[in-house]
Amino acid sequence: MQSRFPRTEAAGAPAPKLRFGIVLMPRFTLSALSGFIDPIRLAADDADRSHPRRFSWTFMTPRGASVQSSCGLSVVPTRPLTSPAEFDYIVVVGGVLGEPGEYDRAVSDYLRRAADAERPVVGLCTGVFAMAEAGLLKGATCCLSWFHADEFRERYDDVEVDTASLYQIHGPRITCAGGVGAAHLALALLDLHAESALAEKSARILFLQRAPSREHLQPAHLRFRHARSAVVRQSLRLIEERLGGTVRIEEVASAVGLSRRSLERRFLAELSLSPHQVIQTLRLDRAAAMIAGTDMALIDVALDCGYANYGHFVKVFQARFAMPPSVYRRTAAERAPLALA
Repeated sequence: MQSRFPRTEAAGAPAPKLRFGIVLMPRFTLSALSGFIDPIRLAADDADRSHPRRFSWTFMTPRGASVQSSCGLSVVPTRPLTSPAEFDYIVVVGGVLGEPGEYDRAVSDYLRRAADAERPVVGLCTGVFAMAEAGLLKGATCCLSWFHADEFRERYDDVEVDTASLYQIHGPRITCAGGVGAAHLALALLDLHAESALAEKSARILFLQRAPSREHLQPAHLRFRHARSAVVRQSLRLIEERLGGTVRIEEVASAVGLSRRSLERRFLAELSLSPHQVIQTLRLDRAAAMIAGTDMALIDVALDCGYANYGHFVKVFQARFAMPPSVYRRTAAERAPLALA
């Protein structure tokens, strides 16, 4: 009987130079998957024929059953989870996070087998959570979207989080924030394993402007997306990562290679706010989103947003929103939601 999981290579064709085994998590994000696959697909063949001649890709789920993406589109995989030894890279594509179940445990076991087989493991979007759950990131630094950083730190406090870069390559452990970063990571892998003309071909067809390096920064906080310079965007990232504790402006300035005074001048020029005012704005934005969107105790919200003194928190919150936190929560349904960022 013919398998319903055919090989992606044509019969009798030369073996591809690079083979990608792609594991799809429940409610995976299409943007991360297509962003990663399309540069490889376009580079795999001449013109736009999309045959897996130079590179191949195999989509997998634990039992070979279809899996639904975060937007509701269902995808039928190429085959069930297959021996990691058949691939050169194992790529796990994450999506909407939920409580771990049998599916997640099967993926964790598979990723550990891949590591034991000395296969590089790539985490796209919240696929990084799957890598951490499998124990592959202990003591490492991983790249993750700023949007999921706090939840990740709560679950895996032994893993350092980078919310500035689009991706990180640390030997056999590769992590990516997702979105357009997945495409830039794919181009970087093409540069690593093939002639640069193939990566350039993919980038041109997809209208992708090549990132100068993996240090190409993720977009700045939405409120300050108009920040022009890399040094200010990087400073905003560092501030966001420290909002739950003490943010020392001197340390932020030193980390980006500036004096405190120089950083203050940059902030005033690009954001029309001092670093201290930016910190206050970001803390209150986060607090308002948590108050409106969770049932966390208000005093815990204050602590989580860097306010050790609850009375002071209430005072500055009321000055910003013209009502105390308790009233803000009661009236949350009457207002448009403030994005947690």
